[in-house]
Amino acid sequence: MGIQAHALNYRRIFDDSYTSAERYAEGIRPQLIQIARQYGEDWRLIESIVFPELMRYHKVYDAVETSSLISLYTTLGIRYADFSIGRFQMKPSFAYSVEQFLWEGNYAQLATQLGFKSDDTTDNASNRYQRISRLESTNWQIRYVIGMVQCMRSRHKAYLKKAGNTHVLSFIASGYNSGWYRSAAHIQYYSKKAMYSLSKWPSKKKYCFADIALFRYRELQQRTKYS
Repeated sequence: MGIQAHALNYRRIFDDSYTSAERYAEGIRPQLIQIARQYGEDWRLIESIVFPELMRYHKVYDAVETSSLISLYTTLGIRYADFSIGRFQMKPSFAYSVEQFLWEGNYAQLATQLGFKSDDTTDNASNRYQRISRLESTNWQIRYVIGMVQCMRSRHKAYLKKAGNTHVLSFIASGYNSGWYRSAAHIQYYSKKAMYSLSKWPSKKKYCFADIALFRYRELQQRTKYS
């Protein structure tokens, strides 16, 4: 685990996409740091988890997909439309899973602190519209990531307790990419799979999402040792 991250220089491989994502990350960093520290999370971990998606985001494609699917999702729900939104490329199903876990798992205090309401998980058009509105906000996307990390720390407590720091980051990044609510075995399996590419279409060259996140985290560690 992590061997590929040592062997490959993702900054060089992704070039302009990497530097573009880095500029965006630097722009939202004050906001990310403030929210992460509020919930006792390492902001470097949060940024690293979403960094591969920051590279993959394409403003034009996102606008076209979002505008054509929002109405379908709002009216009929996740089974009819589930699509990536915003820089962090979050889907409504992801947001709903975080909300549902918090409210149904007796984490009402955390859910309230994050800004969720107790009736958010009621599946109706109004709540689906509000969820889309939240996902279009950077502040809310940060909150959803932190909510997911907190959910994973609870759901996969046994695995994370015995995992080293490197494995914790890789595991959480893989959960963000492959489904945080799945079994620990499933997430661990996908943490080693090369399935990531920048292309919206099938690409021959693929990389490991978790390794990219780990590479970014190590960069941030070196650059921000005392912050």
